[in-house]
Amino acid sequence: MGVTFRTGGYIKHVFLGGRTIKDGEAAAVWNINGVHRQIIGPKRIIMYNSTIRFLTCYTAKQDQYIHVDHKNGQVELIYGPASLYENPVCHEKVTIHDGIRLDSSSECIIVYTSRKIESIGLVEPEE
Repeated sequence: MGVTFRTGGYIKHVFLGGRTIKDGEAAAVWNINGVHRQIIGPKRIIMYNSTIRFLTCYTAKQDQYIHVDHKNGQVELIYGPASLYENPVCHEKVTIHDGIRLDSSSECIIVYTSRKIESIGLVEPEE
């Protein structure tokens, strides 16, 4: 066991043995019946006929956000500073994006659309 952190590329089948999940790491473990559990370190686990996959950690800084596409179709935006472990059971895709940075308090962003928005949905403008 070293000081290097393992990421999503580490996938192993363990017949009988143990793994140490260090502080700052997380892993997804499937047992012999296919039941999944997520473990966030530090923790030592003993496994029998299980599969372990270490999870990749995504970290957003103050001026960034994490865009999460869930398996159920939900989209989640997590504003930084924050971190998230990408779990293949729950997440379809996780990406980090930069926010729009304003240089002074007198600057602003204006969002405009030419469509009329009603309570039942979008209505195209009449011409």
